[in-house]
Amino acid sequence: MKLTDIKKVLEEAFEKNEKLEEKYNICDGEKENIKSFFFPQTEKYLEFKRTDKGTEFFPVNNGLVNDSDGTGSDETDGAKEKINVVVRAKPCSVEALEVFDYVFLSEPVDPLYKEKREKTIIISSSCRELKNSCFCTSVGIDPYKPVGGDVRIDDSTGGVVGVTPKGKDFLEEIFEADESKKSEIQKLEVDQESDLEKGNVKTSTEREAEKDLANRLKDKLDNMQDSKLWDELSLRCLGCGVCTYYCPSCHCFDVCDYYKKDTGSRYRAWDSCMFSEFTSMAGGHNPRPTKKDRIKNRFYHKFNYLPKLYEKLGCVGCGKCLVHCPVGISPLTLLREMGEIEDEDKSISTS
Repeated sequence: MKLTDIKKVLEEAFEKNEKLEEKYNICDGEKENIKSFFFPQTEKYLEFKRTDKGTEFFPVNNGLVNDSDGTGSDETDGAKEKINVVVRAKPCSVEALEVFDYVFLSEPVDPLYKEKREKTIIISSSCRELKNSCFCTSVGIDPYKPVGGDVRIDDSTGGVVGVTPKGKDFLEEIFEADESKKSEIQKLEVDQESDLEKGNVKTSTEREAEKDLANRLKDKLDNMQDSKLWDELSLRCLGCGVCTYYCPSCHCFDVCDYYKKDTGSRYRAWDSCMFSEFTSMAGGHNPRPTKKDRIKNRFYHKFNYLPKLYEKLGCVGCGKCLVHCPVGISPLTLLREMGEIEDEDKSISTS
């Protein structure tokens, strides 16, 4: 069995070692939207209780909750506090996580996100299934080159490489009782310097190319404020917000209170900039009152505002918005209008 079958390898290791099974939770990074592991659909900040002496507040231990099912569960029993191991996270998913890192780990740091990020192990790999809806290459992502993560699957050699200290420690722990696997990993393991030589991490040249693309699209969008494209898209858009929920890099949320009698909780929940109430203010003012304003803002956020802040695009070309949008709107429309792509093949190479 090749170590590229990492999920099966981990499951076998866990079966042999109960401590590993109690400590880790294997998550399928190919099938699931991994942002849910770090940014659950709902997440409590605190609980409160009104007493005769006033209102008392209690911190909530959200733990490491596998909330990918969207239940918003905040149970803190041992079974729910396992460390998530996200297996085979695709390049587009890892790139989206980089957007989250910029947003939630910049000052002021988001402690809920930071805790989950630090205690989750990402095993990245190349993409094994390019779909017709994918357009990652149009936004500068190589689907065959795994980048980032704590452990990386090297499909060319059939092995795995511990990249970060956390990833290397994880591999050591998993295979410490299996000398054959351990020696295999040690043979394959390389340091960051030789990793760069193999092209498995972003080089300074690739970083510059990423910035150049982000800045080019930003500049083009600066000149599209009055484009008729926004009128055309607003006529088609239903304002359902499904694009933002499936998007791996969308991160808008609302903060709400839930209470019943004298107890309650404060929590955050996913929100969408495509909803008319998203920017409603006290007194009734809304700076984005029309669908045209909102869809324009969504694309500007991806291709203009984030590049201005971080020199990075907010779209990773996964195509989930295109698949789930009931009227077929996606960034492809904008990229064609910009002249970045010319035809329906979206510059994707499937070879």
